[in-house]
Amino acid sequence: MALVYHNFLSRYHRQFWTVAEKRYYTEPEQRVKYSSYIVEYYSNTMQQRWPERQISRQPLFWIDSTSNEYYFNLTKLEQLPQGLINANKYSALDKLVYNLQFLAGKVKNNKVKNKKW
Repeated sequence: MALVYHNFLSRYHRQFWTVAEKRYYTEPEQRVKYSSYIVEYYSNTMQQRWPERQISRQPLFWIDSTSNEYYFNLTKLEQLPQGLINANKYSALDKLVYNLQFLAGKVKNNKVKNKKW
């Protein structure tokens, strides 16, 4: 049952993205514009731009106060680099990929399992 539900959601989300790309990414300038919004959101600069909207901060990680364990913001780890690429902000991408905390999050949350090649 869970596999059927997962396949349904995957198909539904794929359809959503296809329709959204056709509607909002028809011109290359639109891709840059909307990707820049994603970058602003995950870079925590959107809060200064629109303080009246009370946009929450997007930290790279949270620390559990009881166990002192790090929990990385997986959405930020995935969306920020892709947004920087789509927004043509390569200098900011260069700074991001050399950030040790960002690299630690990518390595710790790598979804590729160890395989024998």
